[in-house]
Amino acid sequence: MDMRGAPKGLTLIEVMVTLALVTIIVSIGYYSLRRGLVREKIRGAAQQLHSDLLWVRQNAFARSEYIGLIPFDQRDGYKFAKLDSLPSYFDTLRSVSLPGGIRFGNIFDSDISGAGIDGTLLPKDGVYTKSLALPQGVPVATGDNWILFTPRGTLAWGKTKYIYLTNGRDMYGIKVTIWGKVEMYVYDNTGGGWNAVH
Repeated sequence: MDMRGAPKGLTLIEVMVTLALVTIIVSIGYYSLRRGLVREKIRGAAQQLHSDLLWVRQNAFARSEYIGLIPFDQRDGYKFAKLDSLPSYFDTLRSVSLPGGIRFGNIFDSDISGAGIDGTLLPKDGVYTKSLALPQGVPVATGDNWILFTPRGTLAWGKTKYIYLTNGRDMYGIKVTIWGKVEMYVYDNTGGGWNAVH
């Protein structure tokens, strides 16, 4: 029998297999793109917080005032504030809301000893102060979370501050030394360690 005259084309099975492969490829691409956007969102929030801490330090020095960055109690944003009097009277300069789904804290949502940057405490509320020494009248529960700079541009009330942001899956940390140096880190979910971000 001569098949030269038979119609050419795709069978129904070939079409279905092709559509299935295209659907799988598109699904993988969508998931990867979505995951990449979520990672960029928290990275951008951490970079903004890093820049804001540098801005606060510079303004404390330039204005010869105690100026700080204070996380909201809900852990979904922070405010810039000037210390007017102790124990806790601040004038708010401006406020910043974190992007949706990002908050101060960690992916484990509990205090974990030794899991933070430099092997320190990784706090549920997102801020840990090494060697906290508060003036009389300042409550530890709130004073621990204030990132306050002196008129000399140095860190007030602690040797080092560690600030953490999370989206529930990824985590960034910022270390502020007593001399006002601000460094950013990212948590490696696979290895469980902190890597400096340059």
